[in-house]
Amino acid sequence: MVVFILLLTLVGCGGQERGKNQQAAVNETEDVIDKHGDVRNGELLDDFVDGDRVQVRVVRYTTEGDPLFYALSKLEAGIEVRYDTSQDKFGSSTVKTYTCDSLQKKQANNGYAFEMIGCGGVGKRITLLEIRN
Repeated sequence: MVVFILLLTLVGCGGQERGKNQQAAVNETEDVIDKHGDVRNGELLDDFVDGDRVQVRVVRYTTEGDPLFYALSKLEAGIEVRYDTSQDKFGSSTVKTYTCDSLQKKQANNGYAFEMIGCGGVGKRITLLEIRN
């Protein structure tokens, strides 16, 4: 009986760990990926701003090569942003969720930027991504 319980515990924990890794895995076709200014799948953010998508995830890489995840989901009033640094070996390794009023695409230095407006209830602006021409 003890062996059976131990086996169930090990199988259960292994399944949770795989789920966590799957959620944090980068999807090369469904994620917007920013590797130090080299942006792929940027059109997915355009689709999100235009209302053609209700969810999108942006993956930005640190200098050391660790991914930072920004999962955006449209709400009735605003956008939920889930900011996940759990794979950053040199960072705080946290997951934070906050709400912003909107995501806007604006002209910026030799290109354009996607900016989160009205975040955290204090009207804060966050530049999510810059794309240079």
